[in-house]
Amino acid sequence: MQRTLIAFGLFLASATAWSATDLVTAWQAASAHDPAHQADVAGALAGSQKQQQARALWMPTVALQAGAGYVDTKNVVDGASFSAPALGSMNNARFVTQMDHATDTRATLVATMPLYNPERRATAAQLEQQSQLAGQQLKESDHALFLRVAQSYFDVLAAEDTLSSLLAHKRAVQESLDIAKEKFRIGKSASTDMHEAQASFDGVLADEVAVASDLELKRSLFSDLTGLPATGLGRLRDGISLDGLRQSDLPTLIAKAMAQNPKVQMSRLGQEIAAQEMEKHRLAGSASVDLVAQYGHELIDGNNAAGSAYTSNRNGWLGVQLNLPLFTGGMRGAKETEAIALADKARLDSEATRQVVAQRVRSAYLAIQTGLQQIHAYEQGVVSAGSKLDATQTGQELGARTTSDVLNAQQAFYGVKNNLLRAHYQVMLSALSLAAACGDLDRQRLEAVNAFLDR
Repeated sequence: MQRTLIAFGLFLASATAWSATDLVTAWQAASAHDPAHQADVAGALAGSQKQQQARALWMPTVALQAGAGYVDTKNVVDGASFSAPALGSMNNARFVTQMDHATDTRATLVATMPLYNPERRATAAQLEQQSQLAGQQLKESDHALFLRVAQSYFDVLAAEDTLSSLLAHKRAVQESLDIAKEKFRIGKSASTDMHEAQASFDGVLADEVAVASDLELKRSLFSDLTGLPATGLGRLRDGISLDGLRQSDLPTLIAKAMAQNPKVQMSRLGQEIAAQEMEKHRLAGSASVDLVAQYGHELIDGNNAAGSAYTSNRNGWLGVQLNLPLFTGGMRGAKETEAIALADKARLDSEATRQVVAQRVRSAYLAIQTGLQQIHAYEQGVVSAGSKLDATQTGQELGARTTSDVLNAQQAFYGVKNNLLRAHYQVMLSALSLAAACGDLDRQRLEAVNAFLDR
């Protein structure tokens, strides 16, 4: 038993290094470093402007039109009646005004504010919903980042555990190989034991190369995600219990997910946006009324037969303007039919999303329950495998057990210990996945899981 405890202690020592990088620190770093998440943040910022766009639809718009150029003008009026004091009256008069190579400058200021516009009202509602959709998309991105960081973090720990366990196993196999060689040398055992130990040792060496390569890959992925070195991460605290992560009311969890899950909310908003699109095209043929104010000035300055001349025109207009589309060539009807079909698709997509999310809740819920049961079984398994290894080693010393028996017992011991650690990681990750599915994964939830780690 003493040799088992020594090997077990070496395994724990190599797996519990002090570190300043815990789960929360990794998430904070990823929030600022991961380009995919930063892109989602920028997208949410862009989407939030939809709300301002909705308000802007009902605000006045002001436009200035101005221009300058060259013009030749000639205006002829025939058959006019003319009357003026001291000049008398004249019938069938002819008036001619003409300017050649004149400069024409003009400017018009127009202000318009919608008073009544059903189509614009539907568009404004749609923009409000798109703004809410951007917020839910960012929430979903936050949840995804939490889970990606946790998955990458636990992947590194699991790979480190596997390598630590393999190295401890390697030391034990080396010890068995040395014993087998010595016994063979002095004639106390056949060469079979020595060859079996050598084959087992060679197999461990091959596994070590593969496991070390996998660990390097997991660390690289973690560093790419967070920008932090993936060495010396905070590990599981000794003697922890994850029973507090157990959930007991699946129907309540599913109901919470239907009310809070961002994917469900996104699908609901998508359904409402599609309905507004349908309404918008239905109302595209409705009359609209605008308040319009307009002021313009035009100056034509040039020459005619009598010398220099100019014409100055000023006009102002304030009133209401009615707009009534009469014919669009079938475009409005086609757009409305398309929108009706897309609204039906959005409704079905929303229902499918609800089913997927409900399944995610069930899966995470059951993973926690099953994982906790496995942890308790593996804890007992570690004790049993350690006792079996100790008994097998004693039996080998007494000649009742072979080297092969010891090697198998060693492999079983380190394997069940590794499974115990992996079960812990899986339960913690499942707890975060369940929180994400229920729509309430946040820093507080992450810190609750982080409390199980050394920091």
